[in-house]
Amino acid sequence: IVVNDPKLPLQISGACGIGYHTDKYSDAPLKQNCKGASTQALHAQEIVTLVFSATNRLLGSARAQATRDVAAGGEVDLASYLSPPRASAALTSIVFIDAVRTADGTVIRADRSAVLAEARKLDPAVDEAAFD
Repeated sequence: IVVNDPKLPLQISGACGIGYHTDKYSDAPLKQNCKGASTQALHAQEIVTLVFSATNRLLGSARAQATRDVAAGGEVDLASYLSPPRASAALTSIVFIDAVRTADGTVIRADRSAVLAEARKLDPAVDEAAFD
């Protein structure tokens, strides 16, 4: 499930997918892959994945920060890695961009209210503190 904040200059475009991941740099078995489209020049991006079990319990979150320049109108690969125990029980995930840093240094944080509403459809006990 992708939740975009329309006020952010970076939007997740299309669907995100969780796939198995192995490489020499990470022991995380699953990787959340997404693409983002930027409306202005950016210097850094932060993406969060909320992971839910087969019974819609929030298992935790994975946060990925990337410092890389993206031109206005550009596209960027966004990824977060899920480690055990979350990875082994993950069935559903909610992905959102939590913050960006523009090329001029301005940090813009997402309004998390839409994310919280979507998460509570799965697990009514979810609190925004679980996003961090």
